[in-house]
Amino acid sequence: MGLKRVIIASLKTWMSGLQLEARQFEAGNTPSDAEGGEAYSFEMAGGKYTGFHYIKSGPCYLYIEENWYEVTNASDPPLVID
Repeated sequence: MGLKRVIIASLKTWMSGLQLEARQFEAGNTPSDAEGGEAYSFEMAGGKYTGFHYIKSGPCYLYIEENWYEVTNASDPPLVID
């Protein structure tokens, strides 16, 4: 299995294990507007979703398809960064 397939499979497993609660924020007050923390952006070609963002700013949030979700069992995405 190629490295890309391993990374994508690990990412899918990680995402499917996240427990999410829908949240709404006023414009300018979204977690991505806060200073500090970490943010991960994922872009994909094809499939149901074209991308999503994972924001760690105290609580962790998933932003996908213009919807915000608080992640109640937050963990770092399974990435290897050189």
